This record gives sequence, C-alpha cells and structure tokens, in this order.
Amino acid sequence: MVPPVMNDRIMNLPKGWIVTYKDGSIVVEGELRWPKIVKRNIKSLSLKWHDKFWTITDKESYVCFHRKAALLSAGGGSGGIELVARCIGFYDEKGRKIIYKVDEQTGKMEFIVKEG
Repeated sequence: MVPPVMNDRIMNLPKGWIVTYKDGSIVVEGELRWPKIVKRNIKSLSLKWHDKFWTITDKESYVCFHRKAALLSAGGGSGGIELVARCIGFYDEKGRKIIYKVDEQTGKMEFIVKEG
C-alpha cells in the first residue's frame, strides 16, 4: 500500500522510510535520522524499495531500523559495513514487535513477529 500522500520527495526516494503525520506533514529518510523523528501523532510509517511500498497505519508505537553486516576483506580485516535490510514495524496490543523486513538487495519482504 502506498503512503497516504505522494509527492516529489517520496517519488524521488529510491529506498527508505516515510513518516506521515496526522496533520499531513511528511518526513522521509535522509531528512532526519529515526531517533530524531517526533514519534507522536504519526498517521503512518511506510517503507519504500524502488516501486514497492509497505505501509503501517494508525499504531501507537512504531519502530524503524536497518540491519547491517560487517564485510571482511581478503586479508581477514574489516572491509566496512554493508546495509543488508531495512525494517519498519510496530508493537501490537500483546506487546509483540511486528516487523516488516525488506532485503536491501532483492526487495523481498519478510514478516517477523517477536514476542515481548
């Protein structure tokens, strides 16, 4: 499901999260880091991966994070950090974390439920 509001900022974002507030304002990944996002009055949280969208609406508590992996160089040293998945989610009424995990390379979505 696409976010409730579509505009150039969303269309030009190849991959990332989109927060839509109840007043209609929008923040997209790259404008702010998730820890700086105001978590009150969020209408929806979406994840975009090229032309695919996953949207969560009307939840009390949202989560957003990236999964990263260390790369090893041929000599055994660190080759840097690679983003392997983007994740959005929420806490349900039973305290479980419901996660939409999207593989960074393939765009395949995995639905995960983690007990509180």
